[in-house]
Amino acid sequence: MEKKNHLIDITLNNLDNVVSEYNTNTLSNNLGNYIYKECQGIPIKNNITLKITTDLEITEEEKKKISDLIHAYYGLEVQDNLIFNKYNLIRNLVLMFLGFITLVLAFNIRNKAYNVIPEVMIIIGWILLWEVLYYFLFDNLKSNIKIKRYKKLARCKIKFETKKSN
Repeated sequence: MEKKNHLIDITLNNLDNVVSEYNTNTLSNNLGNYIYKECQGIPIKNNITLKITTDLEITEEEKKKISDLIHAYYGLEVQDNLIFNKYNLIRNLVLMFLGFITLVLAFNIRNKAYNVIPEVMIIIGWILLWEVLYYFLFDNLKSNIKIKRYKKLARCKIKFETKKSN
């Protein structure tokens, strides 16, 4: 099955809109957010092509810099999200371990203590396990979709087109 290619149109009226106002070697957050929002709803399997249309005279060096800025921006987003997922995984493994320990302790002290303490421990244990289950069923899926989109954008084709002035 052939992958479809989705085209995202970008109209560039000023080169200053491409770079961050704080660092000319970084893509503007406004442009980065616009591109990401435009690719939401596109099936993840589809390839993405950015078509940058402008009436400005852009040199090959500037085109390469813009392309590199876009690819680097989304490459960093991939790295950030992978780090976030790693820490979330560790946190959830610790929560799962604590949930199991809490449940085991609650069942072992059930007849040895007041009835309230084991019941509270059972509730806490199940809440901890539910948090882990919720992460793996819902949050992790959302995060993985976001990472796949960022990877597509980090490797996307970028075409430049000059508008014809009348």
